[in-house]
Amino acid sequence: MSHFYFERLKVFGWIVHRKELFAGETYTVTVADDTLPEESENITFWTKGLVLGKRQDGYEPAARVAGCFSLDFANMSAGTFTFTCIEDSEWFCVNSRANRNALPTLTPVRLPAGDVLDLPAGTLLFVCTGTLRTAAGDVVAGDELELLNPAQVTAVEDVYGLIFAEERA
Repeated sequence: MSHFYFERLKVFGWIVHRKELFAGETYTVTVADDTLPEESENITFWTKGLVLGKRQDGYEPAARVAGCFSLDFANMSAGTFTFTCIEDSEWFCVNSRANRNALPTLTPVRLPAGDVLDLPAGTLLFVCTGTLRTAAGDVVAGDELELLNPAQVTAVEDVYGLIFAEERA
């Protein structure tokens, strides 16, 4: 049984779903056919916790932990999977149906506290969790950072974010 905390966000014009589940909660996912990650209707980025899955035949896919990005996974095998949150968990999901049958080009950002990242002009960065320090001030979880000029940012605390290649009109 699961009690998803679900938040619908608009990020650079795209619909992004933030989901949270507590330790001990489960949810089920059915994958109709073996699918390459880039063929999926979802792009998911885990930012907190530990989620373990098991297919009905006992196969266990890779654990979902902070920093996991669905496009980095290998082939998604067909079947019905039960996922269990071992720790309180959070993830962000972009679904093609919620975005008029389109998905953005996304690049995950994983920046440990104290690390510095140089970003080019035109970067569209959504901070999922954590705080970034910029010359103009701090950018916190839930904020969008649109750069008109190149910038250097520093993680005040661990930061997980998504860079969008384009805005959605």
